[in-house]
Amino acid sequence: MITTYERVNVRDYPTSKSAWEDVYPANFTVLGLCWDWGETITDNGYTNNVWVATGKKGSRSSYWVSAVYLKGDKYAGLSVENDYCWGG
Repeated sequence: MITTYERVNVRDYPTSKSAWEDVYPANFTVLGLCWDWGETITDNGYTNNVWVATGKKGSRSSYWVSAVYLKGDKYAGLSVENDYCWGG
């Protein structure tokens, strides 16, 4: 499970330029399926290029949020070995 520390846009891919799917409010908890490297985001004094997938769309991981907006460590508390989003 991952938890947002502030409002975060949910994207179709791990980049701020991909389609906007939803918004998770602050202190929202959702299942974090896996993480992967994506666009580097800098906000509120933090910089991170880890994105966490919170859902599926068809056969691929989708519904991505930048870990810079999530509570926990660089990986939002997910295991470092949890980067199987692209079938790794």
